[in-house]
Amino acid sequence: MVVLCCSIGFSLSDLNNIVGISTPIILLMWFYFSQRLNLSNKYFSEVVGNYAGFTETLNLELEKKENGRIYSGIIMRIVDIDANGYFKGEFQYGENLTVTGTRALEFHQIMEGVYTFLGKIDFQLYLKKNRHPYKVSDNRKYLGKLYIVDRLDYQYEKYDFETYMKAEYDIIHFREMKAIKFMFVKANSENFELPKEFILDRQIDLSFSPLENVKSTAFKGDQTLEF
Repeated sequence: MVVLCCSIGFSLSDLNNIVGISTPIILLMWFYFSQRLNLSNKYFSEVVGNYAGFTETLNLELEKKENGRIYSGIIMRIVDIDANGYFKGEFQYGENLTVTGTRALEFHQIMEGVYTFLGKIDFQLYLKKNRHPYKVSDNRKYLGKLYIVDRLDYQYEKYDFETYMKAEYDIIHFREMKAIKFMFVKANSENFELPKEFILDRQIDLSFSPLENVKSTAFKGDQTLEF
């Protein structure tokens, strides 16, 4: 054995040196990947929840014609996310027209729809520091994609995912603000109707309730309040 090692210029002491050098590197890599996994799982758990926000109306001409005010908004529910950052859920989009008459205040639900989506968000590590939750520059930002689809219960063996895709958005998740920004990329359907750009805030508790605010205005339904 000694003769063989010497003949190829390699000895047991060289092997011990290699093991001594490689062991801490392997342990460091193991620590990095295990920590990354733990931190990514913690982050992804923060993404799941209910979000809401007001948007620009898609019926500006109607608003001018009726001399009223249209409240438009989105309620989003992210119900599930896996270890790779794929998440799914649904949008509710609504527009409600408020018209002030001589003796009554009228509310008309002019748009209301439900949209299914699949999304993907990428995790990355950030250095630990004090971060102001309402300063964009301080927020940890995570980039991703969101796809509006007709359905997710299609026959996977017969059809591609793209067949059911209606629209694509780029997204940015501001972790400290607990908000997601959506930026329209493209639509595969001519009758697709959602705003091109909007921001949704995550519902935290009753002290900050964007969901209730949007629900009570953009999804008010048809009502008449007499003076």
